[in-house]
Formats: sequence, structure tokens, C-alpha cells
Amino acid sequence: MGQTVPIIEQMAGMGDDTVRLKKFEKEIRLRSEELIKTQRDLVSAQEELLKIQRQLLDKREEEITAVQSTAQQEMKSFAAILEKGCASALAPKKIQTAIAAASEDRGCNIIIHGLE
Repeated sequence: MGQTVPIIEQMAGMGDDTVRLKKFEKEIRLRSEELIKTQRDLVSAQEELLKIQRQLLDKREEEITAVQSTAQQEMKSFAAILEKGCASALAPKKIQTAIAAASEDRGCNIIIHGLE
């Protein structure tokens, strides 16, 4: 019977180990579930970030398109104004009048650029 006492003590100690092991398993399961939830939250947050970044890019593209359109329209308008202004300024009648006025008053010098 000398051997039965240590075996019983060992078995009693094993019960404590089993309880501790079950507690550790439960703790590991809880931590695993928390980790999985955190990973899902992270993925969700990253998806939201991507969505917002896409919206930002779309908005910037709209703004760039609007600026380009406005610039093209203004350049056409400016070109039309210059064309009309230059055409009337370089009209043969006006040039003849300016030359006649300068011929009368020899104190004035006229330089005309861009005539062919």
C-alpha cells in the first residue's frame, strides 16, 4: 500500500492541472475570438477608408474636369475677343487714317508690327 498514496496524490494534482488546462483553453478561445473580431473590424475600417479614398478621387476628377472645361471656354472667348479686336484695329481704313494723321504731323512716329 505504500505505492497507493503517491498515486492518489498524483491523481489529485492532475485534477488541479486539468482545471488549469481547461481555464487556459477557455482563455485561449476568448482571446482567439477577440482577435478574430479585431481583424474583422480592421478589414471593415480598411474597406471604409478605400471607399472614402475613391470618393475623394472621383471628386478631384470632377473638379479637374470642371477647371479644364472652364479654361477651354475662357480661352475660346479670349481668342474671339482678340480676333475681333485685332481685326477692327488692323482694318485698312484705320491704318490709312493713322498714316494720314502721322503724315500731317511729322513729329509722330508710327510702327506697325505684324503686317504682311
